[in-house]
Amino acid sequence: MAHKQTGKVTIANIVSMVGVALLMVFTFIGCSFKSGGELGLDLLFTALISGVAIFLLWFLIKAKSAENNLSKWVVAEAITLVVYAGFMVCTFLYGGFMHFFLVSENKEGVKEAARADIEKIDNMFTQYEEFERNAVATTRQGLINVTQRNQYKTDSLNMFLSSKQINATTVDAYTDNEMSLVLGSNYERLKEHYNNLKRTVETNVDSWSILIIPSYANKLEEFAKESQNRLTTLSAMTSLPIIELKPSIRRYAIVEANQHGEFKIEGDVESLRFRQSMTETTGFSVIAAIVALLIHSLVLFNYIMAYRTLTISVGKDAEEDGGRILY
Repeated sequence: MAHKQTGKVTIANIVSMVGVALLMVFTFIGCSFKSGGELGLDLLFTALISGVAIFLLWFLIKAKSAENNLSKWVVAEAITLVVYAGFMVCTFLYGGFMHFFLVSENKEGVKEAARADIEKIDNMFTQYEEFERNAVATTRQGLINVTQRNQYKTDSLNMFLSSKQINATTVDAYTDNEMSLVLGSNYERLKEHYNNLKRTVETNVDSWSILIIPSYANKLEEFAKESQNRLTTLSAMTSLPIIELKPSIRRYAIVEANQHGEFKIEGDVESLRFRQSMTETTGFSVIAAIVALLIHSLVLFNYIMAYRTLTISVGKDAEEDGGRILY
């Protein structure tokens, strides 16, 4: 009786390793789409699913090639096959595998959602710039009116002008300084960061770079949250009062202490759809089911081709005694 070969990498081993690798790739990308770019969770689920698949494959091979207590190992092998089938179905439906195909089939919708989110963020920056330029212009005109014509002023306005050392010759310097606070280097760095992120998102979405799209969808949403707060904070850093003539007292007065805005994405961050267009995709993919069956067939190929013990040697010369039939 010829003995089985052990300790060598066979074609069956390689085929199964390729199957496991493909399972890991589709699972990781699918989990990434499903979580919206939560890398730590995606890696954890991928490692867990691939680890279980490898363990079940190893156990199936061990059960099939067992040389003692064969009746028990046959039962264990059958139970493990049932467990593997359940594992395959669960990971297909809920483990991210099918989600990869669902999102890929809806990639035009994902691209449209990304463009819509970028447009909303663009609009917020545009609104901020217009608001601050108008605010500076309004304050400048008020200061010009009150300083160049020697107008009567309220005590609070006189105190403001004195504290800021504003007179007819310093109006432009003061308002230019306030402009630099809201549209200067701090704002420019924020806007530059956004423009770089925007270009990266647009490039990768247009080319459908599936490995990094989810992480950038997450980054874009996080940036939208951060930029709302940053722009609102920048706006509040200035001292841009509205100064007008109050006819009732015939004096110029500060009618609004400071012009500052609260800036938000239209519909707030919850209205952004780029990330949600991936995480909330539902349905069933026949193509995904076919690919899953093919990949799991590759994973199990080593088990399918594994040696099954049918006879064991009973004499000193195992090559010639014919063995004892176990089935």
